[in-house]
Amino acid sequence: MPTHDRGGLFDVVASRDDLPAPTVDVIDVGLSDHRLLRWSAPLVRPPPVYTTTFRRSWSRLDADAFRTGLLSSALCRPDDCSELDVDGLTRLYDTEITTLLDQLVPPRAVTCRRRPSDPWFDRQCREAKCLTRRLERAFRQTDPGDVVAATAAKAACRAGLTNVGPCSE
Repeated sequence: MPTHDRGGLFDVVASRDDLPAPTVDVIDVGLSDHRLLRWSAPLVRPPPVYTTTFRRSWSRLDADAFRTGLLSSALCRPDDCSELDVDGLTRLYDTEITTLLDQLVPPRAVTCRRRPSDPWFDRQCREAKCLTRRLERAFRQTDPGDVVAATAAKAACRAGLTNVGPCSE
């Protein structure tokens, strides 16, 4: 069916081979010499995938408390370790460190929705994004009252962003 007043097919609806051919309605809305195309496609989105991991808030780790706990642990008592072989020492190390960290910075469950990465978002893009975010953070954290520091941070941000090339290798 033509999609233009003078005939011809200016508009095309393409579909994948593994899907049923869509039913296309050609509608004259009276606003143009082109027709409006309307169709529906039976597309099914895959269900979201959620993963749960355990993370620690490392910024809350008290180094002095960790040092004190470590010094009072079996790792710092030679008599507790003298009879152990390499595997036993490894288990002791893992157990003592994990127990100490569980007390000081307990792990918490974090559930995240996983999204597939775009194929073009490669290592170079990830590095450029990381650099951009770091420069923006440094600029935002600069005291606006300190004109010299703010100007330097703004210049560093702009210089860094102009050096970030396109994301492709």
